[in-house]
Amino acid sequence: MGNACCGDGLRSAHTRNVVAGVNYAFFDALPSGVQEVTVDHVYDGDTLTIRERDCARVRLLGVDTPELRAKEPYAKESAAYVKELCPPGTKIWLRAHQREPTDHYNRLLSCVFVANPAANQPGYICVNISLLQQGLATFYEPSGTVEYREEMLKAEQVAISRRLNIWKKAKLHKVVYTTPNGVAFHKSDCLTLQKAKTTNLLKQPMSEALQKGASPCRKCKPL
Repeated sequence: MGNACCGDGLRSAHTRNVVAGVNYAFFDALPSGVQEVTVDHVYDGDTLTIRERDCARVRLLGVDTPELRAKEPYAKESAAYVKELCPPGTKIWLRAHQREPTDHYNRLLSCVFVANPAANQPGYICVNISLLQQGLATFYEPSGTVEYREEMLKAEQVAISRRLNIWKKAKLHKVVYTTPNGVAFHKSDCLTLQKAKTTNLLKQPMSEALQKGASPCRKCKPL
């Protein structure tokens, strides 16, 4: 993997990342086992449909973006970023989750790759990782190890260190709580913690929880 630049809005965003250091979203070549498909529609920052398989829905693996319906901050920006990378009719490549190819909504769990948007430049961009490096998503690993986990966490740390988008006002020193086997961090009064019925809670700054790969709870929203 190396660095890349992209076109117009995307070009400036990726150029800033290159100046800051490694662009973890850039791949010199497509990974093995990918499937070429065509974009039909982008719903939001982490969900799109493809024209194949009766317009199957694809859920971007390893990321969670702000909800459009709930009008969460940066939801529009996240969706717009994916729409710019994946306009209708564009060829993209899906690398499915090896152990769990679909979720309980029957969406295809995948890493999404697009051709380098920079004019006449080789390589590919992993949309999942790019969302994290732009501060438009949080790392999300609800069921088992996500492929490219290391790159995703490093990309997220780039966005956190630069206070990009959703991290702009995050109180990273705020104390949060995790359960022994949990994948999310919570506020002290979160109902999820109460239902867990455990006193063996890990108390730590949000910054440490994020470095370990924990994601913000979807219910108490500790960010």
